[in-house]
Amino acid sequence: MKNRNKKLMIVVACLLVVIGVSFAYFAASNFIGGSGSSADFTTATIQGSELRVEGNIEFNDLDIYPGHQNVSSIKVTATGDNELIPYNVIWEGTNTLNTSLNYTIYKTSSEIDVSASCEQQKGVIDGAMMYYEECEVSNIDSLGTAVSSGTINTNETKVTLVEDEFITSSPTGDEVYYFVILEYPNLEENQNSDIGGIFTGRVTVELSDAEPDVNIIAAYIEQEDGAYEQFNDIPQSGYSLNSEKSTCSNGAIPSWANNGLFIGNLTKSGTNCYLYFDLLVPISEIILNVYNSGYNMIAYDGTTDNNLRYIGANPNNYVYFNCTNYSSSDDDTCELWRIIGVFNENSHGRSGENLVKIIRNDVLEEAALGNYNLEESTLITNLNGNYLSQSGNYAINGITYSSRDMIEMVTWKTGDIAYQSSTPNIAYEGERGDYSVPGYPGKVDGKVALMYASDYGFATGGSSSVSRDVCLSQYMVNWYDNYIDCKTNNWLYDANGEDQLTITMNNSPQSVVGFGNRYSQYITYYYSNYSSSIRPSLYLKENVTIVGGDGTKENPYRLSL
Repeated sequence: MKNRNKKLMIVVACLLVVIGVSFAYFAASNFIGGSGSSADFTTATIQGSELRVEGNIEFNDLDIYPGHQNVSSIKVTATGDNELIPYNVIWEGTNTLNTSLNYTIYKTSSEIDVSASCEQQKGVIDGAMMYYEECEVSNIDSLGTAVSSGTINTNETKVTLVEDEFITSSPTGDEVYYFVILEYPNLEENQNSDIGGIFTGRVTVELSDAEPDVNIIAAYIEQEDGAYEQFNDIPQSGYSLNSEKSTCSNGAIPSWANNGLFIGNLTKSGTNCYLYFDLLVPISEIILNVYNSGYNMIAYDGTTDNNLRYIGANPNNYVYFNCTNYSSSDDDTCELWRIIGVFNENSHGRSGENLVKIIRNDVLEEAALGNYNLEESTLITNLNGNYLSQSGNYAINGITYSSRDMIEMVTWKTGDIAYQSSTPNIAYEGERGDYSVPGYPGKVDGKVALMYASDYGFATGGSSSVSRDVCLSQYMVNWYDNYIDCKTNNWLYDANGEDQLTITMNNSPQSVVGFGNRYSQYITYYYSNYSSSIRPSLYLKENVTIVGGDGTKENPYRLSL
């Protein structure tokens, strides 16, 4: 627990009620106060997540007669960084009435039109004329079950109406509503003792020191045979929460992100949860399982490293990446990327690891390499600087904070090739060889770069007239006329008609390899100052897994770390 100063924005309408006539009734007025009060409090935590809130509370005026009922509403808004705050709803004031006031409180997640209508009545009780009200509350069934009820007794100056409530803040403001039905009861007897009594006060909130009381009743963990076994502890890694099977009481919603359990919509202490965890399988193994299932959209490339790649005109290799919030089901928080394939250590330098390489589905921008020494390349520097940190000219479309931990730091080898005489296999070997131009390192370390020319080549699926094996045996520069199916049945080829830059260096003249159909119609070379379309590419960490989707464009894979 950490102590921090937070500002609680409060707007309250206070209740003022005075007794002063012979047949005992309240005459009401109201005023506004309490805006901008501040409070020090200790934040609540769940799995190390600190919680804070700003709230706006409104309470309307009140007229009370014997038997009178009034419906007032309190709106609490929590604005912040998806954190949790505990609070109490309280009444503070002065009460000298002999008749206790009754209150009943309901809670909803949205505003509901509820009101009380009362009619003045008169009658004779024990030979005396008495005045009272009969009231009816409209639409009360829509409020559900009351969360609290009680009385405000004489001489009480502070009453906790609802205790230990919780609200989760959000950037746009999470809202809850409290509907308070306050009743000055008709005792059907002489209540003249209340004449001259005073009831004044206001309803507001105070920050509570309650811890979010969440009870994990049981945790069920998936075994290798697919069955679930009950355990006492929540797994810290290697599993993902099954949100469909997991449930919590009080409407709370469990979710799992960055190896932490989060309970959303937590509004009550004593919330009980039953959690189910699925065994996480690395994304590389999931792709291998797709291959073993017999789908013809994945194939080994036949190189000395024999990497596994997606091939053909439009394989099911779509994945949501660069998301603002991976635990959200809102697709608008993510970009659409595609999986190139699974690569061993010779491609990325991570010893003993099989890493999945992905590429942005759409062109990011047009840019030039800037320098053939990739350690000094403007493009590579920008991709691993402002683009990776979502700053500068990439403040909108750069890599999000929640995505950076998924990206592996690798070595991008940049040995050169002769583009005129390179099959995909020849290009692959050349890219991982030594750079032939003295003074250039032939590699660059970083998290983000571009695809290789060989990535483009091995993505071909061929066709019934020109098989994939034939395509792979041809120089890529010849993929036109009799071999045009080699490029048209290649999901990496067409980026809305744009030429695309690769990270593969060409040996003569000193240049970088690219391909497309805007100018060249086939693989060719570009000088360092020539701008072409770029699609960022990167390797995912080995422990990234797929937790949803089927890889189609309509239902892309969903990732979790």
